[in-house]
Amino acid sequence: MKIKNLLLLVVLFGLSSKTYGQTYIGFKGGYTNAWEDYGDFAPPEDADISIDGFHAALTFEKSLAKFFSLAVEPGIIKRGAACIPGWQPIFLGDTKLHLQYAELPIYAGFKLPLLKQKLHLSLQAGYSASYLYRGVEEVIKFNSEEPPSKTVLVLKDDNRLNRWDHGASMKAGIQYNMGIYQINLSGSYYMGSINADVWNDSLNRNINYSLGIARKMQAKKKT
Repeated sequence: MKIKNLLLLVVLFGLSSKTYGQTYIGFKGGYTNAWEDYGDFAPPEDADISIDGFHAALTFEKSLAKFFSLAVEPGIIKRGAACIPGWQPIFLGDTKLHLQYAELPIYAGFKLPLLKQKLHLSLQAGYSASYLYRGVEEVIKFNSEEPPSKTVLVLKDDNRLNRWDHGASMKAGIQYNMGIYQINLSGSYYMGSINADVWNDSLNRNINYSLGIARKMQAKKKT
């Protein structure tokens, strides 16, 4: 924990300091494909274990050198899985979990400027902590024409789910500069390290495809 706290202090210092380079503040969102790593459990070959979701975040990025930057991206993300081993009530049919988290990713990485710095290619690695604030269980009954049933989980009374998660994240992207604005297109991969289901191997995994816009913050000129 001391290392994580130190990293957080370094990031906050870098974002607040006026002695370094450009700062961009913006917003991003996009599509999430999420699933869980079930360990030794092998689902049927034709089983679809992933669910479609979304994510949205504020973005704060600070260039500390020509090729190096730090970023913080607080936001929300929908994770979860389908075809869940050991999850009850499995006898009713196929069960999907839709899990919504508030997350705080921190990234450090390299940026390669191209076309007279109009375009940047970026590669970043980081750490993300997240907290589960909403869960929905969807049951699709076998051999039935009934619509899927959805139940909102009472998380404070449900001991099947871990509320906290954390893990490593990697991100690659393209950034296009238009004056004080910047268009961002990126993809990222997250690897959680805490089982979502307390009783079974169920590590969160997800891929994000994001589109965002950011504005360069300019210091006011002294008069």
